[in-house]
Parts: sequence; C-alpha cells; structure tokens
Amino acid sequence: MNHFIQQAAATRYAAARPYIHPHAIAKIRTFLRLAKPVPQALDVGCGTGQSSVALTAIATHVTGVEPSEEMNRHAMKHKQISYVQAPAEQLPFTATTFQLITVAIAFHWFERERFLKEAVRVLQPAGWLIIYNGGFLGKVPQKPELEHWYWHDFMTRYPLPSNYNKQPLAENEAHAYGLSFRHRDMYQLELTWSPQELASYLASMSLVNAAIERGDEREEEILSWLNDSLTSLFPAPVMTLTFGGYIEYWQKIA
Repeated sequence: MNHFIQQAAATRYAAARPYIHPHAIAKIRTFLRLAKPVPQALDVGCGTGQSSVALTAIATHVTGVEPSEEMNRHAMKHKQISYVQAPAEQLPFTATTFQLITVAIAFHWFERERFLKEAVRVLQPAGWLIIYNGGFLGKVPQKPELEHWYWHDFMTRYPLPSNYNKQPLAENEAHAYGLSFRHRDMYQLELTWSPQELASYLASMSLVNAAIERGDEREEEILSWLNDSLTSLFPAPVMTLTFGGYIEYWQKIA
C-alpha cells in the first residue's frame, strides 16, 4: 500500500516537508571522498524530488524513481534530473547503469528482497547503495511537555502503518544479495518553526495519511487538533526543533 498515492497526500507532502537532504548529501560527499560528481546516480522513492535535487550536488545526472503518479506530479524540476514512474522493486534500467543509488526516507516501504536484487543489478561493480532517513527527532529538551505530547499523544493517536518496516537492514541479509556494509553515520540540523509549520509537517506523515485513508478522521479535523495542541504547547511564536537521521553505506561486491 502506498500512503502517498492520493492527490491530497502528495499536496500535503510537497507543501510541508523541510529540505533537509543537503545535510545528508554533504556527509555522503565527505565519506565517499568525491573529487568530482559521479556521472549517473539513481534516487529511488524520490517523492516530490527534494532528495533528487540535493543529489545533483554530487551527480552529473540524477534519475528519480517514484511509484506515485501524484508525487511525480509535484516533483521539483531540475535540468540535471529525469523522473521515472516505477516501483523500487522493478527498476526499468539496464544492468550496471549507475555508480550510486540513494534511498531517502523510503526504504521502510520497500519489499526489500526484491529491491535489493534490483539495486545490485543496476549498480556498477563497486558501486554504492546509500540508505538514509531523516525527520523530526522528537527531542525537545527545552519543552518536555511538547516532547511528551509527540511520543504519547500524537504517536498513540496515529500509530505507524502495518506495512512500515522499521527493522534495519542486516549485514548478512544485504551480503546475500551482493552488498557489503561500509559505514553508518548520523546527521542533524536545527529548524526554527511555528506551531502551524510543525502541524503541517506532522499532517504530511504516512501515519496520518493512513488514518485518513481508513476513514478514521478527516484532514480538517486532524489539522485542527494538531494546530490547537501545538499552539498551546509552544512557549513562543516559534521554536527551534532538531531534525536529522542516519546514513548507511553499502557497496556492491565487485
């Protein structure tokens, strides 16, 4: 099930997601010691193209792959990017096409066995598969009440969808498909947001989309609850919030 297939979900996503990908790409550039951009990179599960645009900093040409037609409709245009509508498990490319594949905030949705076979197939020998995640970390030491609300009110009201696979990729699992683990890194950044901006971001998440799809609540009701809750929890018109995530580096066994 794709929780971003509906037009409204794609619209919320495009409008509310912060552009955090350059921070991960900067870490990737450093670890790979790239003196110049790679010729061809593939961004799988590219959503509205934020991750693809960030990837152009280290790739001459980027192909962004996304299964949702509506997300593709909202994709950010860029002269170095070509977008293709396709599932991660069925990549429409010839073997050994790409030097680098990135998966940004999407791996948890993939049928990972089928995707890993495809990723290894289209990667060149010694090519890189880099999986990274990122978002609001849910840590608010300056306002414990907000942190408690996020983990105990919001996450209880909107649990992760059943098809969200939060298990990390294991080394033995990846090795079976021809990938070797090389490194794991972390990154983070701070954003100054209003309660309305945080509410819009939370409303764009898959767990909220899933609740709307099930008919549990309407979008208007959810946004009203989020805005009312967060406005009462913010000590000022804006607050500094910490975003970030992990980066994992996997290399194709030559």
